[in-house]
Amino acid sequence: MYSNKVGIIIPSLNYGGAEKSAILLSQELNKKFKIVDLITLTKNQRNIRDNKINLISLNKVRVLYSIKKIYYLIKEKKYDTIITGLAHLNFIIIIINTLLKKKNKFNLIIHFHNVPNLNKFNFREKILNYFIFKLIKLDKNENIKIVTVSKYIKEYIINKYKIDNKKVNVIYPVVDFKKIDKLKRIKNPYINFNKKIIVTIGRLSEQKNHKLLIKSFANVRKQLDCNLVIIGSGKLKNKLFLVIDKYNLTKHIKIIDKVDNPYPYLFYADLFVLSSNWEGFGLVLIESLACNLKIVSTDCPGSPREILSELNTALLCKNNDSEDLTKKIMLMMNKNKLKLKFERKFLEKNFSINKHLNSYINIIKKINE
Repeated sequence: MYSNKVGIIIPSLNYGGAEKSAILLSQELNKKFKIVDLITLTKNQRNIRDNKINLISLNKVRVLYSIKKIYYLIKEKKYDTIITGLAHLNFIIIIINTLLKKKNKFNLIIHFHNVPNLNKFNFREKILNYFIFKLIKLDKNENIKIVTVSKYIKEYIINKYKIDNKKVNVIYPVVDFKKIDKLKRIKNPYINFNKKIIVTIGRLSEQKNHKLLIKSFANVRKQLDCNLVIIGSGKLKNKLFLVIDKYNLTKHIKIIDKVDNPYPYLFYADLFVLSSNWEGFGLVLIESLACNLKIVSTDCPGSPREILSELNTALLCKNNDSEDLTKKIMLMMNKNKLKLKFERKFLEKNFSINKHLNSYINIIKKINE
């Protein structure tokens, strides 16, 4: 067991891919290091009952209100390494480390789960990222390492912000394949559906571009009797209902809020569609493949091409192009699943817990040398 003290800081425990990865990482690092704390800043949307996780919840309403508590917690715990992610959180932790006295400073691993600054609606994020990379390039911040979840994001950061290649590491998110195998065959959620099912999972936001999927699905319905299930919640929910009404698809599209176990929704479906404008990684793509589900994804900035381009169980379509998305959905729906080769070895080689864990251990060891 290594002697390091590690703190993993995330805003809250909700149902996103970044949060799933943080939970799994804390479970596994806890086996290797002296102390591993999973620290959440705002009120958690779900509870964790796992003695492998040392959970510290600050229970603030917003991340900004937790700055003082974070500062004193880090100072008290004297972590050797802090692992964190999300633009505003990265910025806060870098500033805290700058303010700490030398004896209390820590090594920092910051995550970029998405392509920085592609969200044209988030001006604050662009400003934060500008200052984050300015601070990272300072000589006195040599103890900061960057982790991205795809090669695309790594190259984007290096080229746009002129960051040293040695500072940026690619670590794919971890996937618990044993857990998926255990949970995916539980009761078929479509038992009362007598039609083929297209499913998508993701928050209802501009990034995920569900409007494009609904428009394409309207054209698919003209050729194939099927239903669309959208799993997710978000501020665009009411607007999406209006789009569904516009195409007279109320009887054929169902929006379901976040579910605790999404795997049966994947396993028993006929096709998964990712319609995103951009995608940091898209953990649900790997989860869909692990559930032996065919995939159609936009070839958007981010990881879809990186993950799917060599697989015969997936097709990429032009980004934000409803006609091409419709075409690729029909092509994949007409493919015989039994004749397709689902690359389980590819998944376990690239997204296993051991590979994920060893990548972090190597970074933590190097940064502490």
